[in-house]
Amino acid sequence: MTTISYLRRPWRCALAALALASPLSAQTTYGGDLIDRPASDVYVSWVAIADTPFAAWSIGEQLLSVAVFGKGAGQIAPMLVENVGGSWTVRARGLTRNVAAGLNSWSFDAVFGSTTIANANYRFAWWNSGGVVPFSGGGTSIIYSPNGAYSVLPTDGATLLTEGNDSRTYSLQWTVSGSPPDPDPDPDPTPVPEPSTLGLLLVGAIGALQRRRRA
Repeated sequence: MTTISYLRRPWRCALAALALASPLSAQTTYGGDLIDRPASDVYVSWVAIADTPFAAWSIGEQLLSVAVFGKGAGQIAPMLVENVGGSWTVRARGLTRNVAAGLNSWSFDAVFGSTTIANANYRFAWWNSGGVVPFSGGGTSIIYSPNGAYSVLPTDGATLLTEGNDSRTYSLQWTVSGSPPDPDPDPDPTPVPEPSTLGLLLVGAIGALQRRRRA
């Protein structure tokens, strides 16, 4: 009995190693570092558009999640918008989230629209109740709506009102499925067993050892 009990532990370790060998989904994160910053917005119930183009490999991928460093209590609602003839059209909006002080992270969870970044004219945007996400000067071009323009959140297909733009870095990030292609693929790679294959071999070896011990 003692021998069998001892041999069960490697089985659990082997299965855990096999699970860890499974590849993680590739992702790309945009935005600023999630840190405290010196400034806070004075506008309330407004929309900001991060005029940062998605990388070529993100076109056709999905907007997955949003993370912010909260300056204080408030709300934000993430969005995907598209530049159509110089105007910004809402293509998708995620759930409105309550922001607490410190780090916050959520999945996008679309209320309407598609999370697919359909073309190079798409940008990330967010509605916020005001003064929620801190920023510092410089960095990304931020296009913003008039103060108080959106006490009611923008709807599907709405054309956003804009007032101006500024260069800012917010403590806000958005993550998209997919990652850049390998810039220097090995033209003649040496065959190496996949981690999952090694895990299966380990499981098989332990199983054989257990059968021998029981015999």
